[in-house]
Amino acid sequence: MAPTHPSDEGPPRDPAHAALETVRSELARLQRQVTEVSAERESLREHGRELEAQLRNANIHLEEFIAREAKLRADEADIRKALEQLREDRAAIARGLHWIGQKLQGAADWHWGMACGPATQQTPHPEANGGTANAPTRPPSRKRKRDNELHTGTSVPRPPLGYTVVNPTRP
Repeated sequence: MAPTHPSDEGPPRDPAHAALETVRSELARLQRQVTEVSAERESLREHGRELEAQLRNANIHLEEFIAREAKLRADEADIRKALEQLREDRAAIARGLHWIGQKLQGAADWHWGMACGPATQQTPHPEANGGTANAPTRPPSRKRKRDNELHTGTSVPRPPLGYTVVNPTRP
C-alpha cells in the first residue's frame, strides 16, 4: 500500500508530539511576523521622524516667507507713499518753475520794452551818438560784441534761455 500522508511514513507519532510540533511551527511563524512587524514599525518610526523634521523645516520656511512677505508689503506701502510724495513735490516744483518763468518773462518783457521803446525814442544823450538819435558812435569793430555794447551804450538785456521776447511796440 502506498503512503498517503507524510505522517504515515516512519514510526508512528503520538498526537501530543504532533500538536507540539504544530504549536512550535506556529510560534516560529508568529515570531517571524513579530520580528517583521517590529522592523516595519521601526522603519515607520524613522520615516515619521524624518517627516517631522521636514515638517519643522517647512514650518520654519513658511514663517520666514510670511515675515518676508509682510516686510515686502510694508516696503511696498512705503514706496507707494514715497512715490505719491515725489509726485506732489514734482507738481509743486513745476508750479514754482512756472511762476518763476512768468516772473522772468515779465521782467524780460519790461527790460526789452525799456531798451527798445517806441521807434522814435532817442538815447538819453543824443550828442554822445554824434547828435543823431540811436546811431552808434563808430562802426562795429572786430572786438567782442560785449565791448562794443559797453562803448556805444547800446547794451540790450537778453531774455533768459528758452524765452522769446516780443516787443509789442515794434511791428
